[in-house]
Parts: sequence; structure tokens; C-alpha cells
Amino acid sequence: MTSGRKPDERWGELRRAHGSTFTTAQAKGSGISAPVLTQAVARGQIRRLERGRYEFVEGDKSASQRPAKRRPGPAPLKLLELENFGVFEHAKFEFCPGVNVLIGENGTGKSHAMLAAYSILRAFHRDSSPRGVAARVEEKLKAVFKPEDRRLGRLVRRARGGGTARVSVESHGFSCEISFNHQDPDSFALVNLRRQPTGSSIFVPSRELIAMYEGFIGAYESFNLSFSEVYYDTCVALNAPLSRGTRNTEVQALLAPLLDALGGRVFEKSGRFYVQQGQAKLEAHLVSEGLRKLATIVHLINNGSLERNDILFWDEPEANLNPALSKIVVHFLVELAKQGVQIVLATHDYSVTTRLSILAENEIVEPELIRFFSLAKTKSGAVEVSHAPTLAGLSANPILDEHEALYDFELRGGVA
Repeated sequence: MTSGRKPDERWGELRRAHGSTFTTAQAKGSGISAPVLTQAVARGQIRRLERGRYEFVEGDKSASQRPAKRRPGPAPLKLLELENFGVFEHAKFEFCPGVNVLIGENGTGKSHAMLAAYSILRAFHRDSSPRGVAARVEEKLKAVFKPEDRRLGRLVRRARGGGTARVSVESHGFSCEISFNHQDPDSFALVNLRRQPTGSSIFVPSRELIAMYEGFIGAYESFNLSFSEVYYDTCVALNAPLSRGTRNTEVQALLAPLLDALGGRVFEKSGRFYVQQGQAKLEAHLVSEGLRKLATIVHLINNGSLERNDILFWDEPEANLNPALSKIVVHFLVELAKQGVQIVLATHDYSVTTRLSILAENEIVEPELIRFFSLAKTKSGAVEVSHAPTLAGLSANPILDEHEALYDFELRGGVA
């Protein structure tokens, strides 16, 4: 639940109650969280006097005014259309330029949809291969999905009579459509191609990466490992050298809450990742798995692998993460989207989805910045996709359904 107060009302209430200076606790009492304070410092709206104490900055921005919203640019990934692919008979995803949230029960194709889009887009990433585009896209799909005997036909929807799978991706000025069928292993075809995608794509899987990073690139290149190639791609991205020079103020403000949660900076030395917590230098595998996932994102931003006009595919960001950190993850996702990175994530988390929906419902973010997708099985077994700007507009929400069922269970005193 939320108080329903708009951000400008909260800042105004804080100033009226406490004057030009205030504490973190006083801000919290007015409904202003620590991440919002960090963001306000970065914008120059307030300044930090000492630990836990702030003052309003007089001048261009009144504390009672809502900070100006940044309108998102064109979506790097605008449309994904799937026909007879996996569990989908026909599904269309029309993405917004900001945070796109996929929800649905297990087995409804959330990860497969993201991997399909990623495979096509990533096939164009910094390619120096003399092979044709069709061969590159086909090979990428095989390497990402790892079907048995490398047969893409195994990704065709399992329905009577087989059929032909089609996958179509559109982005700003770019479109690509492919097809293949179940019977013929040589049926892959590049049906349509227009231009090339802008930006790059990063896929962060539900299983964290930096603990397994050491030696993984060499092992993947030397041996036939069963890991999806998304693990290799992201490890290569992690391997990129850090960007030179001081990061700009926006990036520093973006990463500050994540670094606070980690307790220090993330760095790589001699092929191994560490987290610096105070005077202690901890090997990444000694840090909790949930925090290691945050450390992965921090490093990808710090080394320039994830920047404006790029796409972040993130599968279950909440996995193994303390629920108390969900608000930090939500704040980070929204701020990353405002800086021009498009995000497509799959989640089962009530807190992450509800917090994002509240931001949209209260118009704290631009309407185009957040979009929800519900994936639900029909009686035929195919999966239908619906989308809405808030959770309330979805035709199905299994996360909320289960929370309501749990509440009823509690009211019944644990009686089934």
C-alpha cells in the first residue's frame, strides 16, 4: 500500500515540517526513501551536510517541485513476434523504451522469449566473421538454446503436424525475420532483414556469473560445455577493461545504492573478481549469491559494456536476493532506463513488480517508461501474452493470485 501522495507533496511536506535542513529519518517519515535522497543529491536538489543530514539547495529547483522527467528515446527493441516457437502459437511483445517486466507461471516461455530476441540481436554484435547474416543468426540460436543435436526444429511448438516457427524482431530502423521447421534440419531461412540494430545486448541469467568467471572463457572456448552461450557472452563483457577517467555524475549516482548494498567497490584482478568491503578484500565467491548478481551489473556499467542505447535482458533479478534489497533494484532499474538503457526482465517477485507498478500508477515516472507483460497458458496449452502500463491492467497476474491465496490461508488459520 502507499500513501497516495505525489513526490512533490512529499518534498513540500518535508520542508514545511522541518525547514531547510532535515535528517534521513525525517525524510523517511515524509515518504522519501534513501535511494530518492541519493538521486536528489546527484540532481543538485539537496546537499549532504553530514552522515544522515541534508539541506535543500536554493536556486533553480524548488524542493516542492517534482524533478523534471526525462522522456525515453526510441526503443532499441520495439517488437518481438513469435509463431509456433516453444510454447507460443502466436505471441506479440510490443516493448516500451524503458523497463519491460515479464510475469507468468513457470513454463510460460518468459526466458525463451527473451533469449529469442537476444539471439537475433546479438548475432550482429561487433561481428567480423565473413559468414553470412543467416548463418550467424542460425548459429547464435543454436549456441544460446543448445537444442539436442543442434537441431533448431526442436524449438518448434510441439503440436500435431509440427509446423514452421517464425521469429521476428524490430527495433529503431532494424527488422529481422527468420523461420525454420521441425522436419527439415536445413530449413532455416532469413525471411527479411533491414539494416542493423543499434547498440548492444547483454543477457544476465538467473544464475550469477562472477563466481564462475575465473577460467570460464578459456574453458568454454576449448571444450564443448553444456552452458548456454549467454554465459560466455556475458563473461566476455565482464572481461572488458574498465573505462578510463572518472565516471560522470549520473553514473556515480546510479551505482551508489548498489555499491552501498555491496559494501564497497567491485574489481577484477588476475582473472578473479573481488568486492572491497572496508579494509577487507573478499573473493567474489565468498560474497552472497544475491549480492554477486548486483556486482555483475555494477562491473558491466563500469567497464562500458552496458550504456545508453543498449538492451539489458535480466532473468529473475530477485533470485537469491534479500527481499529488503528489492527497492534498491527497482530504483536502479528505473534510473538505468532514464539513462537510455532498455530493460527486459522476467520475474516472479511480488515486491519488484508491485513497486514498479506503484511508480507507474502514481505517475512518478513517464507512462512509457514501464510496461508489464503477462504470459498465461490457454486451455489448448499455448501461451497468450497481454500487456499494460500497470499490474492492474493485466488479464492475469499469478504473483498477486498466490499472495491473495496465502492471505486466505492465513485467515483460515493454516487450514487448507
